[in-house]
Amino acid sequence: RNLMNGNLRAPWTIRAVQLDLARQRENLKSIEAFIAFSGRWGYNTIVLYLEGVISTPSFPYRSKEMSYSAEDVQAILRMAEKAGLEVIPGLATLGHAEHFVDCEALQSLREAGSWYQHMFCPSNPETYQFLDGYVRDIAEMFPSTNLHIGCDEAWALGSCPACQKRLQN
Repeated sequence: RNLMNGNLRAPWTIRAVQLDLARQRENLKSIEAFIAFSGRWGYNTIVLYLEGVISTPSFPYRSKEMSYSAEDVQAILRMAEKAGLEVIPGLATLGHAEHFVDCEALQSLREAGSWYQHMFCPSNPETYQFLDGYVRDIAEMFPSTNLHIGCDEAWALGSCPACQKRLQN
């Protein structure tokens, strides 16, 4: 069936809806209800906007109350499979990094000395080491061949002393 004719199925290959888990932690029952609703209304893909709310081997720093575990991810994937939805993880990799850089262990990766503190410093080689590990951890959890890597809202890009020095060279 086709949405254009008032039916449930759109003519597009990917019919995605996003669920933002980064700004408000939802319980698994609420996620299950959203997934079931999305499947009933003809979506075949759900993008989980995560920023840094999944605990992984490379990112174990947030409390259990503030993050989702590997077991939670597996439960979500089972729910989505039952509803016929692919799950694409959506990560923050430059801006929107407060879930990461506000953790004491990762504060050295932030764009320090800038007016906007919630982003990674692209001049710090350790930023790439961390992001490589985290993206790999997430990619291993999700069976999708797709991964959204957000680089938006990097308002202070290039403003820290390390970036300023690099820009002068």
